[in-house]
Amino acid sequence: MTYAAITRLMSTIQQSIQLTGCDLQSFYEKLESLRANLEKPIGDLEALISLEGEIIEVVCTTEHFLDSESRNVKNPISQIIASWKFHFLLEHAVGEIDSRVNKWMKMQKLYTRTKDVQGNNSALASTSQHVVEPEDNYMMVGHENELEMMQDQLARGGRELEVVSIVATVSQEYCAKNVCLSLLSSISGKSNEHQDDGQLADRLQKSLKGRRYLVVIDDIWTEQAWDDMKLCFPDCNCGSRILLTTRNMEVAKYASSCKPPNQMRLLLPSSIFKMSQLRHLSLDWNYLNGHESSKRSSWVLRNLECLSGWNPLSCTSSVFRLLPNVKKLQICGIQDDYIRRDKVNFHDLCCLDQLTELKFKIRKMVGRAISDTSFVLPPLVAFPKNLNKLAFTATRLHWEDLEILGKLPKLEALKLGYDACIGTDWAVGEEGFPNLKVLRLKHLYLHNWRASSDHFPRLERLVINRCWSMYSIPQDFVDITTLQLIHISDCAKSVGNSANKIQQEIEDSYGSSVEVCIS
Repeated sequence: MTYAAITRLMSTIQQSIQLTGCDLQSFYEKLESLRANLEKPIGDLEALISLEGEIIEVVCTTEHFLDSESRNVKNPISQIIASWKFHFLLEHAVGEIDSRVNKWMKMQKLYTRTKDVQGNNSALASTSQHVVEPEDNYMMVGHENELEMMQDQLARGGRELEVVSIVATVSQEYCAKNVCLSLLSSISGKSNEHQDDGQLADRLQKSLKGRRYLVVIDDIWTEQAWDDMKLCFPDCNCGSRILLTTRNMEVAKYASSCKPPNQMRLLLPSSIFKMSQLRHLSLDWNYLNGHESSKRSSWVLRNLECLSGWNPLSCTSSVFRLLPNVKKLQICGIQDDYIRRDKVNFHDLCCLDQLTELKFKIRKMVGRAISDTSFVLPPLVAFPKNLNKLAFTATRLHWEDLEILGKLPKLEALKLGYDACIGTDWAVGEEGFPNLKVLRLKHLYLHNWRASSDHFPRLERLVINRCWSMYSIPQDFVDITTLQLIHISDCAKSVGNSANKIQQEIEDSYGSSVEVCIS
């Protein structure tokens, strides 16, 4: 994902050069150099995954700024201004990416060294993970032509074993042992994870020998990995086929029996919004540009259920009426999108009758602080009537703004993420949250939380993460009879102590138990 994001930013820089004439080539070359360090897939180390998210965050905000500012260059004066802005922004952004890539390389090196010490020296990478079977509920749409072409390649041809390669952007980490385990499970219904790589490969080859088979291998990263893997597949002149995906064109050419390999095309917005069967759509934030609005009459997304990365500037009744069955919506934009109050309000959310889950997220521009007035909650009547889950990230609401959320009749889950609210004191309003069952607080600068059991009478799960400045959980939560779990992580010791005290008093007073997890 990081490799693809930086590639996309490089493409945006090239477009900006063409549109504005600004000299940005040095930044392009620096990113090209950094990208070369990210060709290998990340491991399962949480810190690496976190760094990946940070890099993508910087890339996305920078990309959007370049794209929007490039369109405003109309004359020599605006070109000079844009050039100054671009150099300031890119110098900062490339520095941020460079810093994180250096950390990435150090962690990846340490991670690899650690795995080597653990004995992972075989050509077929070993793993203790269970095989993860693909879900049957999801179907790719929008690539019908490619599907027909691949079906033809798989069905026709000679009796010798053939490999059909697909070049696309994939994200799973290649693990040959998992491939062997999965195939053995499919063939015989059972597999033994305790066998070593050689035994598994031998079993797989014997199981396939003399049979006509179609094997799909998702994500081969290197020629060596394919050389190791192909030994498991005997060629018995039965017309067997192997369908292989990779994001590396050289690997695809190396492995493929048909030349050239199949190159998956990127779907354009005009294609995406005409997919009548599409149910899940995740956009790169602010993906929908203004020129798409004129084509909305051709949209046929009546079956869409989950939509993420939606631009706040496109939250209008005319758009929402074209998305009548959306159940989950994430609205994500930069600070400037939310501040332009004349163009942004969320009063039309009420048009989404089926909506049950709503998330708001603000991304700040690189090098710019988020103002205290970045976001304003819509009035109560604007919230969809069936809404039961709400989440906020970087919205910088005032704590008293939350009182309106307590009035939502079906709200059961509320997540306040990083910088969702500002201020160190949260005195919950008189009416509280009468129907709330799950409350998650993450990375908030909250010191004092004043609330009683009457404010959260149905609360079942309380999760507090990285609220380092919080003193304690309200002691009156002892009287919340529905409470089942308190999970505390990366918080002050006093917060954990207050959770343990609540647990003990509930047991003493009511004879019931509450699970407390502290990490």
